[in-house]
Amino acid sequence: MNQNENILDYMNRYIEKYTGKYRVLAHYDVDTQDFPRNEVGEIDATFDDLYIPCRKGVITHTYDDFDQLVLCVYDKRPSVTKSIYEEIIKKYPDIDVQLVLSGNDGYIYFYDKDINKIASIVKPKTSGAKIKWSDNRNLPKIEYIIPEEDNKKLSNAIKKLSRTQKMQLMKSCNSEFLDKISTAKFDAKVECKKSRLSPKEYIHSLGIWDKYIRFIKKKIKED
Repeated sequence: MNQNENILDYMNRYIEKYTGKYRVLAHYDVDTQDFPRNEVGEIDATFDDLYIPCRKGVITHTYDDFDQLVLCVYDKRPSVTKSIYEEIIKKYPDIDVQLVLSGNDGYIYFYDKDINKIASIVKPKTSGAKIKWSDNRNLPKIEYIIPEEDNKKLSNAIKKLSRTQKMQLMKSCNSEFLDKISTAKFDAKVECKKSRLSPKEYIHSLGIWDKYIRFIKKKIKED
């Protein structure tokens, strides 16, 4: 493995290390409203467009000047970036930072050992710090409404069960039913995951709701 490959391995999702301390997010595809994924619905292993949202700009990683500076504060407004830089220098005159203004973008490169000092200026978001960047809660919510008539069919099928029994039954039924409708060329669990719908919503979207209700009724009788 050459030196460049070592650098890429080390830098891949570098910002992820701050999960738990700061809120770490990732840019998603605005067209698909999702992260880049492979053919089985997993997030592309090369995707690393992570950042920490801050009150002033964002903190992200960079491949530039890797041997010296591995993180940077970024803001689309150069004037704001320059103001942040001046505030950093004023508060920490001995800190090693580099200001780069390029077109309509502004960057402040710094060592990650100084992130606490930088954080005192840019104020990284901490709310939701324990939520992983890849969590679907960080993606736009997909609205899917199951008609009341169909919801009622499900409610009637499980109405005699206790709340705990309903939860256990639905969890097992959803998994088993998705396996049941899968084929050699169609993995329903993978497609459900890719759809970002709940199993119940995904099954309904396939147009096989009545088949699903019959499956649930049969499971109840067997139990």
